[in-house]
Amino acid sequence: MDVTWVILLGIAGLGHIYLAINFFFASKGFQHDDGSKLLLCYFSLDETWPDNGTLHPAMNATLCTHLILINTVIKDGQIAPASPDDVTRYFSKVPLLRQQNPALKIIICNGGGGNHGFTPILASAANRSKFVSSAAPFLKKYDFDGLDIDFEFPGWQLPVQQRKNFTVLLQELRTALDHAGQAEGRKYTLSAAVAAGRAVMEIYDVPALAKSLDFINLMCYDYYGYAVYDPVTGYNSPLYPQDWQKKIVIRGGNIGWSSYEWHKRGMPKEKIMVGIPTYARTWTLMDPERFHGHDAPATGPGKECVECTFPWVCKFLNTTGTVSVRDVEAGVPYAYRGDQWISYDDVMSQTLKTQWILQNGFGGIMVYALNSDDYYGNACGLGRFPLLSAIKGAMNKTWSETYMYAFKR
Repeated sequence: MDVTWVILLGIAGLGHIYLAINFFFASKGFQHDDGSKLLLCYFSLDETWPDNGTLHPAMNATLCTHLILINTVIKDGQIAPASPDDVTRYFSKVPLLRQQNPALKIIICNGGGGNHGFTPILASAANRSKFVSSAAPFLKKYDFDGLDIDFEFPGWQLPVQQRKNFTVLLQELRTALDHAGQAEGRKYTLSAAVAAGRAVMEIYDVPALAKSLDFINLMCYDYYGYAVYDPVTGYNSPLYPQDWQKKIVIRGGNIGWSSYEWHKRGMPKEKIMVGIPTYARTWTLMDPERFHGHDAPATGPGKECVECTFPWVCKFLNTTGTVSVRDVEAGVPYAYRGDQWISYDDVMSQTLKTQWILQNGFGGIMVYALNSDDYYGNACGLGRFPLLSAIKGAMNKTWSETYMYAFKR
C-alpha cells in the first residue's frame, strides 16, 4: 500500500482526515525555497500587554524576517517615541537584535497616538510636510530599517478627504525615504497596516498604495467580535467561509476572501503580507445549555478578557469542563465552558493558514503579535513561541514534518 494512504488512514482514525488531505495537497504548492517569503512580526511596546518588561532576551530575533515595533506617536506634528523610556528600554536593544540575526529588518510603527492622531497631519500640506520631514531622521537616529503606518482608518467616520490625503502622505513618505536612503547607502522600507473587512476596504486607493508601499500588512483578524448590533459568537480569523455563507453568497469575513480582494483591487500578491493573529476573542453566551456553537446568542464579551493571549487560551482549554471544537469548514477552532466562548488559533490552524498563504502565492505572513504568544514557553507545554514556531515550521519544513508538528498537542 502507498505510504501516503497509510498516513491518511492513520489520520482518519484520529478524526482529522479533512485537514490532513488539505495539508497534503497544499504541500504540492510550496516545494520552493521560502527564503523569498517574508515573516513579519509585530511586537507591542505598550505596557498594557502582560509581562512586557524587556525586548531582549525574551525576544528571539531569529524567528522573523521583519520585526515591527509598536508604537510611536505624533507629537508637535512629528514622529516621536510613545514614551521617553522606550528609547532606553527598547530602541537601545536594536544592536542586540541585530547581533542575534544580522538579516533581521527592524521597522518602527506609527499609529499616530490614537485614531485621531493623523487627523491634523492630513489636514494640510504643511502638516504633512512636517511629519514626512521627521521620518527619515527618526529612522536614522535609532537605526530602524523602515516605517510602518497604522492609521485605523483614514476617512472612516472621519473627514472623507483624509482618504485622498492619506494616499498623498504615503507618496510623499516614499519620496522622502528614498532620497534619504540613497544619501545613506541603504533602503528604507515603507509599509502600512490595512483593513481586511469589505466596508473599510473601500477607503483605500489600492493601485496608488501599490506604487508607494513595499508591502501591506493585511489585518486578517477582528472579523467578528461582540457588538450590540451583532450579539452572536463568531470567528476572529477564519481561513474560509462556512458552507452556509457560500450558499447565500457571503464571501467576505475570512482570510481567503480578503487576500484575494486586495489583489483584485490592484495590490500585487507579492506585496500582500497576510495577517494571522496569536490572540483569541471572547463572548459570554446567553443560553449556554442550548446554544454554544458559531452564531450563538451572546450578552457581551468574555468576563476575563476581550482579546486574550495564547497562554490564557491554554489555561482555558486545560480547565475541566472545557469543550473544544474544530470547524473544518472555516479552518479554525473554538471552545466553550459554561457561559464563556472563545475563538482562537492553535498550532494546527496556524499551520493550515500558512500553507494556504504560500500555496496561493502571497508575499508572506504577518503575525500580530509576538506579545500574545507563549514567548516564555511555560504556559502551553509547547515550547517558546509555539504559534509563531508553527508558522515558521510550515514555511520551511516538509509536509510530513509539518503534519507531525501540527498534531504535536
